[in-house]
Amino acid sequence: HVLILLRDGMGTEDIQQHYGITQADIFRLGQRLEALGLARVETSGRIRILVEQPIAFRRNGPLHDRLMTLNLDFVRDVFSAEDSDSAGFLTQSRQISDATARIIMADIQALKNKLADMARQDQLTLPAEALTSHKLTAAWAPVDFSQLLAI
Repeated sequence: HVLILLRDGMGTEDIQQHYGITQADIFRLGQRLEALGLARVETSGRIRILVEQPIAFRRNGPLHDRLMTLNLDFVRDVFSAEDSDSAGFLTQSRQISDATARIIMADIQALKNKLADMARQDQLTLPAEALTSHKLTAAWAPVDFSQLLAI
């Protein structure tokens, strides 16, 4: 969790204040990241992130419950907010064939790959202060509305 916050630009002091933890706690967390080869704790106490690539999480890994909550909260927040040119909630359901469903899933995967490529290009060509974190969350599966809608 600390790795994600540091990569997103949050300072260790802000992390300490937000979570009510001490400098010693941050140092220990930095050492754990260092042991994993993800960061280096400098003599000043600053934690320097060593990985640039996106972080992938296992669905049933140790952060599963926290990631589920984070994603559900994200969808709720985007659903509740007004759409803009760079953010919005999209939903659609249609009756389609299995072949069409596979095509749409391939298109969603292609969009995910395009986002990764464009983000990598931005990170290589723009200063960090010109970048903001964005999140894409998609769910695509057959749906049985009778199970979703209880009267």
